[in-house]
Amino acid sequence: MSDFLWGIATAAHQVEGNLLHNDWTHFTTTPAIVERVNALSRLGPGKLTVELQPAEEALLHGELETFLHDLARAKLLGVNAYRLSIEWSRLQPTPDAFDDLAMTEYYLPAIRAMKAAGIEPVITLAHMTLPLWVMTPPVTSKRMLGFLGPKVASRKDAGFQASLRGWENPVTIDKFLVMVQYVIEACKDEGVRYWITFNEPVASMIGIGYLAGIWPPGFSLEGALAKKVYFNVLRAHVRTYDLIKQLEPNASVGIAHAMFYCKPSTGRSPFSPRDVTKQVDYFYNEHFLNSLTSGRVDVSIHYKKARRIYQKSDRFFGIPSAEWKSKLDFIGMNYYRGVYVYPVLPMVWLAPFVGGAFTEDLTGRDEPFGLLNDLGWEIYPEGLYKILKRVHTDYGLPLMVTENGMPEVEDHNRSAYLVAHLEQVQRAQAEGITVLGYFYWSLIDTFEWSYHYIPQSRFGLFTVDRETLNAKGEHSWRRRSTEGALAMRFLAHGGDLSQAAERFGSITDVGDKVTLPTKSPGGLWLGTLDGQEVSLYLTQLTPAGVTSAQMLGMVFDGATRQWITLDELVWDAATKQLSGCHPATQFAPERYYLATLTDDDFVGTATQAGIASTWQAQRCWLEGMWTSTSSLGTLVLSYMGRWESPLPAGGSDSWRGKFFQNDCWQLLDSVTVQDGTITITAHQGKDDPIKLTATIQRDTLQGAEDSTGGAWQATRVADDVLR
Repeated sequence: MSDFLWGIATAAHQVEGNLLHNDWTHFTTTPAIVERVNALSRLGPGKLTVELQPAEEALLHGELETFLHDLARAKLLGVNAYRLSIEWSRLQPTPDAFDDLAMTEYYLPAIRAMKAAGIEPVITLAHMTLPLWVMTPPVTSKRMLGFLGPKVASRKDAGFQASLRGWENPVTIDKFLVMVQYVIEACKDEGVRYWITFNEPVASMIGIGYLAGIWPPGFSLEGALAKKVYFNVLRAHVRTYDLIKQLEPNASVGIAHAMFYCKPSTGRSPFSPRDVTKQVDYFYNEHFLNSLTSGRVDVSIHYKKARRIYQKSDRFFGIPSAEWKSKLDFIGMNYYRGVYVYPVLPMVWLAPFVGGAFTEDLTGRDEPFGLLNDLGWEIYPEGLYKILKRVHTDYGLPLMVTENGMPEVEDHNRSAYLVAHLEQVQRAQAEGITVLGYFYWSLIDTFEWSYHYIPQSRFGLFTVDRETLNAKGEHSWRRRSTEGALAMRFLAHGGDLSQAAERFGSITDVGDKVTLPTKSPGGLWLGTLDGQEVSLYLTQLTPAGVTSAQMLGMVFDGATRQWITLDELVWDAATKQLSGCHPATQFAPERYYLATLTDDDFVGTATQAGIASTWQAQRCWLEGMWTSTSSLGTLVLSYMGRWESPLPAGGSDSWRGKFFQNDCWQLLDSVTVQDGTITITAHQGKDDPIKLTATIQRDTLQGAEDSTGGAWQATRVADDVLR
């Protein structure tokens, strides 16, 4: 898969910070809206109520220097593509003029930095947000049913009416095209190949914004309005597609379409659960794609073919049928989960084309789900394969997984999730289905819309400390790499998927359990260079079709507290000598490493600007997977995922770990290592905490379990590093 796009994805409002002129900032900072959304969310079946908070600084990616630091983390992963969005409100905060500096001093330098790093930019033009002058969400409310029902947004709101009212107004399409032309012309010399018009135009923009009332503009069960907006978004995509192709004929244009694997709820209902499920599936998954590929639009939006009422392209889009061509060069899909669909009576009456709803949080629900992520979404890897196969069969276009990811408070099942879903991509490819690329959501923990920054919504391959202050009393937003990052790094650098499963495990097709890895992921060495901490992490990398072993390595530079990839890495088994270098980065100058392995330890030189310094590092055998006789069973212990950037005063890195129970990984409460002794604490369900202590003897542990008083021992599962 040499031309396969290994990517990560972000969106402007979720990472840039300090975006003050769009609908989402207004929506999340207006007390009346926050109160209304909270009350609406309490009426739903989920356990998490919505308490809106603004993005504020987000990740400060709007400052180019900060973005470049995180781009270096993307480069560390080995990805060759980065999906980002252009923020319309930043380019055009008022309707009268464009802010050229936003383009020339931020977006263009960011794109050029990606290209210089060998990373393909994939640009989304509309990712959930609109400028305030285009759409100001209503502050005032009304009762849903006269004097009855919850308070919902009122279309009579003065601020809303003073704006263009968003996509319900065809003028918004014209204004959007002006912005698109500005962007395309500004980027004409940057070599951007892939453009995405809209992100999740059906499920998020329509479903949550006009039916659920939880996202801007905040309307609830406004069926007629939702359909009007939806049809205008269809027209907007078609006109945007044609404009981009006119300006850049070789551009590849698609969408990022949220798709779910829909299953009928097992709950009792007077309606046919299969009919409701088919209607939900048709509206959310199929109708948009049908319309953009065929040019015929089913204006009734009905899953039964006999009930459909079609308008041809000449009437709906203003394009003669004889001249119609598909308005998608590729289909991007955002896939996260399987959902259980059930009927909702108000939906049946007020928005029958939707069909029903699905539960956001399945925790404690009476449905036959398997594993859940920390937001209560069902993990269902095979759903990705089934949707890839279905979309390929129906439309025959190249496909792209534009989002797929795992939210967790702490990283423990993410690497298995990532491997499992890439196994489904590979399964589809083996059947001749063209998949252009896979984009993990996200590079780093982002602002997650109505979930804002709650710990359960951390999707990042690099997680963010949003609490700790630096010496100046400012938020440092310290990053820490995760095991998910290790898995993505292994695969993006050419590692074989079956070998990734051996190192990181996987999840069964139906998502009912995690499958255990059979090897430790890699090897860690801890040492010093010129009085500073230096660490080395190695794993054997053997790309598909390559018989000779290759090594993948990186060093942790203590002076800058950053992981940096080692290039030109060579291991000579005969002399037991390792050599490699890392290029100059914004963190550290170019440095060449040479070392010899004696027993378990490396000793050698690091040459920088012609000056050689001695460095040494000892093998840290604790890093890896362990089989144990304790009540916790299989353990994974890691010191590799330490915090990056300067530590706060008195702060320190710490060990982290997990244990395997109930068919998935659970987090250890704490892992401490001191003077050759390890102490582990954990909870099993609601039981009293378990405490293990043991002495460390290379790749074995021997000790006592406090809760039982009995002895326990553990053996490190072997890796294939330097063997």
